[in-house]
Amino acid sequence: MATQAIEYIWKIARPKNEAIARALMYAAYMTAIQTDPQTKIVLIRSYIHPTTRTGGVYVKDKSHITVSVKNLQTIRSGQHQSSHGYTPHLNSFEVNRVSPSSVIKGDSVGGAWPASMETRPKDTSTGPPALLGPKSEFITWPSEETGE
Repeated sequence: MATQAIEYIWKIARPKNEAIARALMYAAYMTAIQTDPQTKIVLIRSYIHPTTRTGGVYVKDKSHITVSVKNLQTIRSGQHQSSHGYTPHLNSFEVNRVSPSSVIKGDSVGGAWPASMETRPKDTSTGPPALLGPKSEFITWPSEETGE
C-alpha cells in the first residue's frame, strides 16, 4: 500500500456527507494504487455507477468507480491514465477488481482531465483514506452535480 501523500481532485461534486466522500476516496485509492503504485494525483470522475462509454455510446457495465491517475512522470508530461475500480454492487465501495486503460492520454484529449481541474475541490491523504462508519453501511449516492 502506498504511504506517500496522494491528492484527490473531485471532478464530480464532492459529497457533502463526509462518510460518502471518504468512501469514494477509499474506492478511488484502491483503484489508483492497483493501476499505478506510484500514483500522486487521483481525479475522481464518478460515483459508483453501472455504465461505461464505448465508442462514444453509453452501455451497461458492472458497478464501478471511474478515476484518472498521475504519477511524477505523467504530471510532468501533462498525461494521465484512466481506470475502473469494480465493486460488488452500486451501494458498495469495496473494489474487488481493477481495469486500467492500456493507453496513457494527454490531459487535453477527450475531456477526461480538463485544465479547470486545478480549481476543483481537493483532499490529500497518506495511505488509504480513513473510512467513517461501518463498511457495510448502505449508501445512497448524491447528485454528481451538487453533492447532495
